[in-house]
Amino acid sequence: MSQKISFKEIDALLQEKNHDEATLKEIYRVFQKHLSEGYDRYKKHLDKHLTPKPFSFFAKEVIARHKRKMKTSLLSFQSQYYKDEDYLQSLIVETINKCTKEVDLPLRNEKENASISDIETIVSAYLIAMDHYKTDIEERDLLRHLCHKAMRRFASGMTLVSHHYPDEALIVWRSFLEIVTIIKVIYLYPNKNLDKQFYVNKQYVLAVLGLLPTTSEHRDSLIEQAKSHAAKGASQYWELFRFSWVSDLLNKDHSSSKLRELAKLSAYDGHYRFTSVFVHERLIKDSDVKIMSLNDYALQLYWRLFDTELRDILKELFEISREMTPEKEEKDVRAHLKLDREKLDEMTRLMS
Repeated sequence: MSQKISFKEIDALLQEKNHDEATLKEIYRVFQKHLSEGYDRYKKHLDKHLTPKPFSFFAKEVIARHKRKMKTSLLSFQSQYYKDEDYLQSLIVETINKCTKEVDLPLRNEKENASISDIETIVSAYLIAMDHYKTDIEERDLLRHLCHKAMRRFASGMTLVSHHYPDEALIVWRSFLEIVTIIKVIYLYPNKNLDKQFYVNKQYVLAVLGLLPTTSEHRDSLIEQAKSHAAKGASQYWELFRFSWVSDLLNKDHSSSKLRELAKLSAYDGHYRFTSVFVHERLIKDSDVKIMSLNDYALQLYWRLFDTELRDILKELFEISREMTPEKEEKDVRAHLKLDREKLDEMTRLMS
């Protein structure tokens, strides 16, 4: 027999205030129908030997997901969402996927769930604010593009953390760190013409890889140029190509650690080395680390890099006003993650 939720229960969960009474009743009917049918689909989708989560949990999860999406949706959509069948079905499908994947995962505490939910809201809010910014300044066009890339890495990483895939989340975090490093170097050295050099380097790399149409002589010449400029003890020619866009600032030390030093991110060197281990796989698990779980470690790393290194740059470059930022969620995340902050500091100290 299908489960059913009352209008009163839906009203308590939704807390809608922007519709008239007739519209609210229609919204309640829509949610009542989709929650009932969605829960039946969830139970059918679940392996028979597993126990499904309660209907009340499923309903709360669907509506909580909906409310998070509404925070960053256009007003025109907020007034009509209940008529959008694709949107309503996406809420159900996403919730079924989440509930199914979480069955065999360790239970997360309430604060961790709240932090991940708030961070999802924060990422969406900043991306929307960034999309509203227009500029013809070439350097800022590059930075804007890189910042979008960084925030999408952040979002991807948090999705992995939310599903308790710390290994994969830490691999993505290394990429997140590399993008933030590039952003900070270009931001801190605005008079070095780095934006144009960055684009030239892109063409060189594609040519060396054989992905950009060029003569074999030109490709060989590029490789030989890099080799001939390699000083004793310097990185191989690929590293020289990789960092050639900023070579004037590297003082012959073409390495990611030197680039982080320029970006004032040397404090993350140990974390970069550790997360690289997951790229090359050494079967690291929670018991090997002991100080904190790998999932908590990933959550702390993502938030610290965003909150202390990237957030203020975004606000300046994209002229994001205070009204456009989700200040409440940012404060809540800082409060929720406060207890594990010292553990991350300890990890930093041990790996330095």
